[in-house]
Amino acid sequence: MTHVTNSDTAELTHLEAIIQGGLDSFLEVGNALALIRDKKLYKVTYATWGDYLRNRWGLNSAQRAQQLIDASMVADSLGDGHGLNESQLRLLKGVDDTARNLVIQVAVDASKQASTPLTGATIKRTIEALQEFQATGAFQIGNEQVTALELLTGHVSDEIKEARQRHKQRLQEDKPPVVKGEVVVSGGCYTVALPDGVYQVIIYKKS
Repeated sequence: MTHVTNSDTAELTHLEAIIQGGLDSFLEVGNALALIRDKKLYKVTYATWGDYLRNRWGLNSAQRAQQLIDASMVADSLGDGHGLNESQLRLLKGVDDTARNLVIQVAVDASKQASTPLTGATIKRTIEALQEFQATGAFQIGNEQVTALELLTGHVSDEIKEARQRHKQRLQEDKPPVVKGEVVVSGGCYTVALPDGVYQVIIYKKS
């Protein structure tokens, strides 16, 4: 049986006041929930985490609490939330800490180039595009170059689509060693170093 101290009770009261403030401050709420869960402060009033969420906050499952915790943890890893909303931050949960700022920077630049607001869909496509780049090394296929924004917005020509498909098929057939490169941001340019040279990742929007 967990021993509850006066300090535990005081800390729980303080953290619950933050949560009571409402979900508009989702980062603070997520951090408070994480502390209550990890330090088992919920045992001051309830036997289990699930009972606490259900009876204290009306949450029938731990999923909503976990979503808030995930968003706050991602924001903490970035240093701040970069103005992203909760759902946008959660999209970055599966991205390495070291790559999260790069994803945001590319997604923001792509949105500015397209004169559209930053959306969760753009962040998701940015993650997928960079993962494809890093997994296949397919920054350039023959004489054809795949651009970041083309992948993000889906504005990829049939010629490029066919080249990418041929490249993926060759990878499946030949199963060569996967060549990975780290994307480097310098002077507003995105470059990646591969064994056969340094390639620039071009970001632009087709008219």
